[in-house]
Amino acid sequence: MVNTIKETHLPHYLLDDIRQAAHRDNFRYEGRKVNTDIRNLSYTSEDVKKCISGLVSGQFKKCLHYEVPSMMFISVIINKQKTQQ
Repeated sequence: MVNTIKETHLPHYLLDDIRQAAHRDNFRYEGRKVNTDIRNLSYTSEDVKKCISGLVSGQFKKCLHYEVPSMMFISVIINKQKTQQ
């Protein structure tokens, strides 16, 4: 089975929809290193939710669409440190 990846530098989803999904806790982490990176940064799921909820269009980098299995990933660049409480 061949996994074809289509890469585009145009958004596939509206940023408002992504922020609303984060606000509703309707997201999940995918990828080989995402959970490790989140854990290494000592981020909580609430930290990730706040980060996604605060995305702006200038942070968008690219979309990756995997046809088998059908998945869409968005890549963003965030230069923000976790605020200490």
